Amino acid sequence: MRVLYFAPDGEKIAEKRLAAIAPGSAIQEQRLPQVFQQDFRSGELRETVWESGAWRLRYREAESKALREVVIDDSEIDVIDAGFDAYVRKNWQALTDGSELRFQFASPPHGRSIRLRATSLVCEPPGSALCVRVDLAQPLLRWIAGGDILLRYSTVDTDGVTSDKNTLVPMPRLQRFTGVSNLLDDSGEPQRLQIDYFYR
Repeated sequence: MRVLYFAPDGEKIAEKRLAAIAPGSAIQEQRLPQVFQQDFRSGELRETVWESGAWRLRYREAESKALREVVIDDSEIDVIDAGFDAYVRKNWQALTDGSELRFQFASPPHGRSIRLRATSLVCEPPGSALCVRVDLAQPLLRWIAGGDILLRYSTVDTDGVTSDKNTLVPMPRLQRFTGVSNLLDDSGEPQRLQIDYFYR
């Protein structure tokens, strides 16, 4: 999967490529995709690469900076980048039941995984199937860093049917992402975005 980012004037400012570990598997179902992201404005580079049972995290802050990399064992990472959507769908029942999920999220800029938590909350305005808040799992760091990510999901009927061939299967779909993006602003600072998703 390839994602292109453009400035309002039409200039391409960044590109991200996602690839599944297993050939032929759908990238939308991967909680652990390989990622290559480059920002053409600064030269910032973020990568997660699967190599021999471990993850290699690479990060370069700018074109003029050195590339840093670290290898992390597979057991220390639960989610990478956009793979969080697949993680939510895999744990849909637990979240709708009110469980708190804690997981390790790969962070190339930090050179390690970061412990996050996900909990469901009341949707405002109502009408969505599930709303999820994601933030740092450690209370002290949560207080220092501030900010969180809010995800809003709907369920729609797919064209598929269940085994009894009479009941349509509900399929969770991400409607909205609100939170800090991994694409920096023109000053090189994290930016908070709202992204709405549409399906055809």
